[in-house]
Amino acid sequence: MLKKILLLFLVFYVSLPLLATDNSKEKKALAKELQKNKTQLAKKKAEQKQTKKSLSYLKRELYIENKKLSSTKRKLKYSIQKSKKTEKKLKQTKSELQKINKKVSKRLKALYQQENLGIISFLFAPKDYETALTHSYYFEKLLETDAKLLEKLQTKQLQYKKEKESLESQQYQIYRLKKDISNRKRRLSRKKTAVQYSLNEIEKDIAEFEKLNNLLKEESAQFEGIIKSKGSSVKQFLASGIFQRPTKGWISSRYGYRRHPIFKRRILHAGIDFAAPKGKPIYAADSGRVIFSGWKKGYGNVIIIDHGWKNNKNYSTLYAHQSRRIVTKGTTVKKGKLIGYVGSTGYSTGPHLHFELRENGRPINPTKFLKL
Repeated sequence: MLKKILLLFLVFYVSLPLLATDNSKEKKALAKELQKNKTQLAKKKAEQKQTKKSLSYLKRELYIENKKLSSTKRKLKYSIQKSKKTEKKLKQTKSELQKINKKVSKRLKALYQQENLGIISFLFAPKDYETALTHSYYFEKLLETDAKLLEKLQTKQLQYKKEKESLESQQYQIYRLKKDISNRKRRLSRKKTAVQYSLNEIEKDIAEFEKLNNLLKEESAQFEGIIKSKGSSVKQFLASGIFQRPTKGWISSRYGYRRHPIFKRRILHAGIDFAAPKGKPIYAADSGRVIFSGWKKGYGNVIIIDHGWKNNKNYSTLYAHQSRRIVTKGTTVKKGKLIGYVGSTGYSTGPHLHFELRENGRPINPTKFLKL
């Protein structure tokens, strides 16, 4: 009896360094992963800082542009006031011109009445003063008595023409200024919106990335705890050792660091993704016992199968994002048994099976164990 106790103590004592070493490796691997995640976050925060700097430059640019806009608005206000004055002056000139026209018409009429031109000349005489002035006879007769009146008429006509042209020019200037103001406002608004949107997206990415990263690390650690606590205490291997493909479909993402499809950042992908239509059957990759069948926010519907121990290492497989789970916790399954169906639950961009192989609770590259 004493020999048996001593033997057990010796076995336990010898295995302690192995366990300590294994635990130390896991800690180093976890520390390495955390460091990589911190590096990714640092890059994103540097990008955030740069975008904020760009926003600061834009604010200065907006200040300068707003000053230019204010100057343009002042020019517009002055042009409108000037245009109103010119318009008022033009109306006055037009009124004076009409008065002079009446006087000239009167003089022409008087001229017709005073001169005995005969019925034929009267019938073919010009019917307005402008036409009359083109006839040398009437022009000479009018010039003899009303030279000053004619001079005043010509001056007013020229003044009216210049004022009308000036008004048209001012109105065009007003149109151009209004268009310029509208374009400036639109450009500034677009630029401000674009930079603010970029900053918001970066901050959103950082928040979501940190949230997802923490959630997945937390859930992965929970699975590690479940595997260690619920896994087979008897060091026997329940599986065949050659893991089969868990579902039909093409491999959309392999194990290793990749650009995350949702958060667009490079993070560790802890398994293999099999893209397949929703409802495609999922089979146990090897024989074992179901130690978890439930829901996790990041992984969605998930099942973990413990396959037991081999070479002093515990192996388990994880099947995530299922639309429906068939087996429950505690069920013993054989290799190739139906355990669920492909879905897109949890953090997922589309129907697929996320498959993980874990050694002592931690994810490892399943490629060298899996028959693809």
